[in-house]
Amino acid sequence: MKANLVRLFVPIILILCLTGCVEEPSSTSRTTTTRETIRRSATTASTTPYVDKFQLYLDENDVTATNRDVQFDMANNVSTYFSLVGIANLSDYYNYGFDDSMKKDYFCLYVQPVVNGELGSIRESWYIYCHRDSFEAVFDQAIDEEYITVKMVCHIPRNKYKSNQGNMASLKYIVY
Repeated sequence: MKANLVRLFVPIILILCLTGCVEEPSSTSRTTTTRETIRRSATTASTTPYVDKFQLYLDENDVTATNRDVQFDMANNVSTYFSLVGIANLSDYYNYGFDDSMKKDYFCLYVQPVVNGELGSIRESWYIYCHRDSFEAVFDQAIDEEYITVKMVCHIPRNKYKSNQGNMASLKYIVY
């Protein structure tokens, strides 16, 4: 009888001990998990699969370079399209080939890159020049909000590039 009780209680005690050792997730990870679950549920329930417009654009246009690739080999990457993901706000910086004569037709966004959820350094930041007519909605949102999250495809036009310039480029495509 005693042996039967031991066989019965040992698994129960083991289960209780193991469940007591499980750490309760923080509210942040619970929220993230809930949001991820909602996104997956919506994707599964939808007849159209979730598509990242930005990634689709990169794939369709064979954009493989990143802002870091271009930044550290600028002279050899003039006219190369590259991706830049970050936090942007309006700027009034015009210099080198991107001089004051552009102000009439272009506005400038100062973009601090975000990599793996971390804000990049100021040294890694870019000035991106956006055509006022083509990207009017971006300008309007940048006026309304101090900072906007952006995913961009940019390039340094050959006719604008000047030796020793900083991180300056023109906008080709944006998701914000």
